[in-house]
Amino acid sequence: MPACGAVIFTNNTCQLEARLSGQRALASVLIFALDDLIFGHNECWLDGRRATASVDALLAAGSLQVTSNRFQEAAGFPVLASGFTLGALNITSQNVSTYCLFATGTLQPAIDNNNLSLIPAQDCRRVAGDMKLNFTT
Repeated sequence: MPACGAVIFTNNTCQLEARLSGQRALASVLIFALDDLIFGHNECWLDGRRATASVDALLAAGSLQVTSNRFQEAAGFPVLASGFTLGALNITSQNVSTYCLFATGTLQPAIDNNNLSLIPAQDCRRVAGDMKLNFTT
């Protein structure tokens, strides 16, 4: 039995350049951890045509901390959202994104605050409410 399943993914530059290749993906970055995931201080960049991916980053874990990242995508909606985070315990805070960044929790509402995006915050919150996400600001 492993003693720990924690994942630390920090200080990385992740790029998906798909404009010329026409690549398609669910996400540019996808991390699933059964234990804890710390995703911090990363630069994520996705350049592609409309609907290249659903999201730039898709992150799921038992407990999850997503802080101080830059999610940058090209104009023209190559993604539906900059990111989606899911955790039994989830803190998604102080990130900068081009499009909306969505967070939800299963055991407790996700803490989703102080995230900045080019899309107005009230629009992102309205869509998150329509999706029935479990979060608090």
